[in-house]
Amino acid sequence: MRVLYLQSLTETRLWLRRRETVFFSLLLPIMFLLFFGALYGHSVERSGIKYINYIVPGYAIFAVMAISLGTMTSNLAAEREYGILKRLGGTPLPRTALLAAKVIAGALLAAAVIVVLIVAGVLFYGAHIRGNPVSAVVILVISVLSFAAIGIALGGMIKPDSAVAAGNLVYLALSFLGGVFIPLSQFPSGLLNVAKVLPSEHAVKAIQAVWTQGEGLHSVAGDLWVVAAWGAAAVIIGARWFRWQ
Repeated sequence: MRVLYLQSLTETRLWLRRRETVFFSLLLPIMFLLFFGALYGHSVERSGIKYINYIVPGYAIFAVMAISLGTMTSNLAAEREYGILKRLGGTPLPRTALLAAKVIAGALLAAAVIVVLIVAGVLFYGAHIRGNPVSAVVILVISVLSFAAIGIALGGMIKPDSAVAAGNLVYLALSFLGGVFIPLSQFPSGLLNVAKVLPSEHAVKAIQAVWTQGEGLHSVAGDLWVVAAWGAAAVIIGARWFRWQ
């Protein structure tokens, strides 16, 4: 456990030293919240709930995907290209512990961003969180694990020179199709059918149901199973085709 703890701290420091990580993974979700919050934060939905109460949990999932798919994918691919993963894989540090440390580092950064999102939403736009915080944490943990598994699988398979573009494309596409920026009710039927099979749509729907509508975990269990299934599939694919160099 001590080895995992120390490696997680190391991974966190390495992530924070990268300017692109700080901007795209940490600052971008907050900037989007402030921008769209200024435009729509004080408007009220037909249900009588302020729009900002949907924005904040949506951007929490956006932050998770930005870190897990955007940053983790590109970082792993870069470490493969420069032989870092191969050298680390030959040390006494177990490979599973190394990957777990990267997931923990990503989870810590995501947690920090989510806290800032909540504080900004509450202070600037009067966001109100209704649901059980424990239920929200469970959803976020499942989301982090699943999207991190996808990010690790991508980072271990795609070519390093295309990893940045691929990772950013994947998480931005999932964000749009997951209803982070545009409500799914405004999607055409064909695109809506595609969105409904993606993990982002189910993660966003689950966290919004808990945070915004005060639902319990039992009401979003189906969504969580879909998110977890994507993560499990990524683990299986990654175990088969992940390359350390």
